[in-house]
Amino acid sequence: MSGETTALKRLRNGVVTTAIIWLASSILALALILACYVFTWIRSPAAARSDQGLYSSAARTSAMLSLPPSEARQCFKTFDAFMNDRQYRYRPWVGAVDRPYRSSCLNVDDGDPVPIRRTVEASPKRAGQKTIWLFGGSTQFGWGVPDSKTIASYLSAILSGAGATYSVVNYGHTGLYSSQEAAIFTALLRHGQRSDVAVFLDGVNDLHTAPQDFPLLTYRIEAGFLNAEDAAALASSRQIIITPSFPPVRVLNRLLGRRVSAANTEQESFGHTDYDPLSIYQFNVSSIEQLADSANIKIAFFWQPTPLDFLAGAEERRKVIAKALASPQFERAPYFNVAVRQIVKSKSFHFIADIFKDERFESMYVDSIHYGDEGSRRVALAIATGLKSAGLLN
Repeated sequence: MSGETTALKRLRNGVVTTAIIWLASSILALALILACYVFTWIRSPAAARSDQGLYSSAARTSAMLSLPPSEARQCFKTFDAFMNDRQYRYRPWVGAVDRPYRSSCLNVDDGDPVPIRRTVEASPKRAGQKTIWLFGGSTQFGWGVPDSKTIASYLSAILSGAGATYSVVNYGHTGLYSSQEAAIFTALLRHGQRSDVAVFLDGVNDLHTAPQDFPLLTYRIEAGFLNAEDAAALASSRQIIITPSFPPVRVLNRLLGRRVSAANTEQESFGHTDYDPLSIYQFNVSSIEQLADSANIKIAFFWQPTPLDFLAGAEERRKVIAKALASPQFERAPYFNVAVRQIVKSKSFHFIADIFKDERFESMYVDSIHYGDEGSRRVALAIATGLKSAGLLN
């Protein structure tokens, strides 16, 4: 009887010890997985963007000459919210574009084929009013400035003051360059839409993006596609599948110095090709001209001013921006400014990169690359002057 009691005690103790070890191991495993999730969340692009500081902390009120500093700062905070709240949506043929948004400072209306930054029209719409389409990147979009201070809104005011009756439609979007603008222009024509004049403002994004010739955030779109494939495989499988995106696997690969996903960074996925940005731009100019001619649309291209040339301190800014964006092309901005005038022979091409050469950087640029209200007004005036001199405003 005593031997049986001892055996039961040993069995019970063994079961209890095993249960405790299993419970402790499970808790430890869950803690490690949770820690991996936290680590990968902290290192994720969205979290990293938040950790790097808000846009409002870097934007300059000194470049918003027509607004009180308090009102300018409030507008900058709107862009903080826009950046950190699913700023982009995917559009076929184009890639990532700014999504529809509503606020007192920034309004993006839904549109086909892409959303449209709201233009504050200088005069009410009239019967027979002509239309100008504007294309470009974030500078055309009006990053950092309110709706009333974008290039589009200033252009509307300038043309209205000159007696012209044009409705200005702003198709500018963050990160867009000439290849994507050609895609949007083609889609508009394919869907039966027409304008009287189309204006393309390019330069800075072509230097950054055209060497690889793929849209901004392509690597994220590819990663989303791969994640969807993994999820579909997991849902249809009766086996447990641990994918490379599982946080513990990601942490382990990071510790081992491995990179298993082809979509980790833009440079890894697509940075092996190096096209000539000006050849890409020249091809797009020619293609857009032929499309415009077939649709009887007047066309104009403007090579935009940047803080990378024609301004005091431009050399140092080129180095800083090239390092921050891992894009050495920015350091060659003066070369491209000279070369683009020699290579692009189109009568529709206007070089306005030097219009700020006698101005202070802090007065023209609200941040490291985007125009403030006065900078936007100057660009709009240069566009209006170019259109008029080319006889496109009839």
